[in-house]
Amino acid sequence: MEKKKIDPDQTIYKLLKEYPELKTTLIEAGLTKLAMPMMAETAGRRVTLRDALTHMRLDFDEMERKLDRAGYQFTSANTSVNQLKKLLERLNAGEDMGKVRQDFLHTYKDVSPETIIAAEQQLLKEAIPHQQLQKLCDLHSVLFHGHMEAEHVQDAGANLPAGHPVCLLKRENEALGEVLNVIEKDLSGDCAMLFASLVKLKAIRQLYSIKEETIMPLLERRGYDGPATVMWGVDDELKKEASRLASSIEQQVTPKDMEDIRKLTTRNREMIYKEENILFPLALEHIHEQEWMDVDRDMREIGPVFTDSYPLWEEAAARSLQQKQEVKVDDQLLKTPFGEMSLPQLTAFFAVLPMDVTLIDAQDTNRFFTNFGKIFVRPKLALGHSVYDCHPLAIRPIVKKLIADFKSGARDKMEMWVPKRPILISYCALRGQNGEYLGTLELVQDMEKARQHFEK
Repeated sequence: MEKKKIDPDQTIYKLLKEYPELKTTLIEAGLTKLAMPMMAETAGRRVTLRDALTHMRLDFDEMERKLDRAGYQFTSANTSVNQLKKLLERLNAGEDMGKVRQDFLHTYKDVSPETIIAAEQQLLKEAIPHQQLQKLCDLHSVLFHGHMEAEHVQDAGANLPAGHPVCLLKRENEALGEVLNVIEKDLSGDCAMLFASLVKLKAIRQLYSIKEETIMPLLERRGYDGPATVMWGVDDELKKEASRLASSIEQQVTPKDMEDIRKLTTRNREMIYKEENILFPLALEHIHEQEWMDVDRDMREIGPVFTDSYPLWEEAAARSLQQKQEVKVDDQLLKTPFGEMSLPQLTAFFAVLPMDVTLIDAQDTNRFFTNFGKIFVRPKLALGHSVYDCHPLAIRPIVKKLIADFKSGARDKMEMWVPKRPILISYCALRGQNGEYLGTLELVQDMEKARQHFEK
């Protein structure tokens, strides 16, 4: 009878997911902590079998013999990585995809996202330039189609809240797929419709930025830098090509254009596949819930791309609201929803800000100003006094009307240019969490350098 193969460098959670009956064997062999409720579901998601044996001071070779008698055989993760690496190298050398895929299917029943990432990282560490690996990325996704663990198990996001970032990104991918369908349909039809769809496709820049700026850095911190190196590079190529085609196609579509568009839509679909079967399962395995809540916060600030709206993730929303309310000074450190600065840093920040800033509180009193540009006179004597005292009598009614509009909610912003001078003055209403009026911010910028730059 053929022995069941298990990788000691795989997490206990994944091993038990594949072989549930293994739990009893491991407990009997000495991993008694697995008998504790939810141990495999919690710590087991992060701890490999090898790490667990080390922690419990159990002999690795002895455990291997016990499992062998129970019908299990240890297999090396490095062996799988090296085998896959050789297949990728053959593709990179130009070997026929069909032959490589045949050998792949002979070697593997399924391949895990971790193994793919590990093989990519091995190639990066050795000789292959990352530009070549980016090209290889399109090919090896075809190689894996239908033979990835993620495709044969229950959807990794099935039990997630509808507003979880992975669920939101899958919604975006579904909507992106609809855009690709329209583009492919319009290739032989209305040129104007095709152009409009290609312009819409340019939004992949924003969509890809979400995973590039949030998910990939978190994986890098866990030692998975392959996606950032390879997938990000492919993303950049897709973004540039979408922009190029949207800019060049207006009146008619040449045969070369049609070929390029087909290549672009195919590569976009392959990227969707790689995200949902490699990147997302890997991220769900290694990114913690609190970090996912941070991703959720940033995604919502960026806003939907191809979808109209995002369902709420209530737990993350509650945490975000709490964070927004936490503004405090602790040991000379100002902590805000936007980050933190020491008070000396804050003082230096305002000292070099290339504009004059004035803060007027809700009682129309001057409370703060910087005078970096010295565009207008701002004497410190004005602090603590009415804003109207700083303006000529003829201007005061205008200032009063503006602040009254801010207070009533009739407007939130006003901009004006100083006559005959390239000076921009911006007035902004400051509002609290519930929309209440907190004051007015005045920003004064000397735009002379900008004017000279664009006149060259």
